[in-house]
Amino acid sequence: MGNNVEAAKKAGLRANRLLAAVYVICGACAGLGGILALSQLGAVSPKFGELYEFDAITAAVLGGTSLFGGRGKVFPGTVLGAVLLKSIFNGLVIIQADPYLYPLITSAIIFVAVLIDSLRSDLITRLSRRMIRVELPAS
Repeated sequence: MGNNVEAAKKAGLRANRLLAAVYVICGACAGLGGILALSQLGAVSPKFGELYEFDAITAAVLGGTSLFGGRGKVFPGTVLGAVLLKSIFNGLVIIQADPYLYPLITSAIIFVAVLIDSLRSDLITRLSRRMIRVELPAS
């Protein structure tokens, strides 16, 4: 559907049904996540999973999803970003880094990824504005 429900309706999508299905799937995934957390820990706190959204954004950005919109894929991009992020965290555990540095390192990774994406977007914009005129020889 994107950002424009009216455009989705005009394109022939059943927007109301699609939106309801998205909410049902989201609720089912949240419930499944809660059940899995409960089965692993035996008890779940209301703060369980807090700040995981930061890791999710990092994985998506590492996977090539643009924060400026319009580009990105779940498979293989975001999945590979999540694997890379968890590999970095695993390396930090192996070298026994201070756990308080993890958010700092995650922030640095996001900063570098956004900087590269921004430079890439600027380069694409500059190259698209470039007009090359070809002089045709006079006959």
